Amino acid sequence: MTNATKLIIGVYGGAIISVLIALGLRSIGSRFFLFVFVPLSFLFLMGALVYALRLASQDLVRQPHLRTFANIGVAIAGLIGLAAGGWLSVSFVIRFGPMFIPCPC
Repeated sequence: MTNATKLIIGVYGGAIISVLIALGLRSIGSRFFLFVFVPLSFLFLMGALVYALRLASQDLVRQPHLRTFANIGVAIAGLIGLAAGGWLSVSFVIRFGPMFIPCPC
């Protein structure tokens, strides 16, 4: 297993832990920490996923012996996760953006 594969799997594990922490913060009613934790963890996880995909693409292009089905599958899963994260961030901005940025109309 390459370092990029381990990092992609670690990012998905971190996403699961972040969701559990967010559910815990929601259950105790801590809105401030929830509104601080969720965007910061999302940005950190997306940044780590972009870095891991860059490493994976370098490994797959430069080292032919690493082109296994497992490594390619994990890289594709990382791309799917990055696309889902991008979709989630765009939908969040479209839905809640006008609330944070008032319209000067």
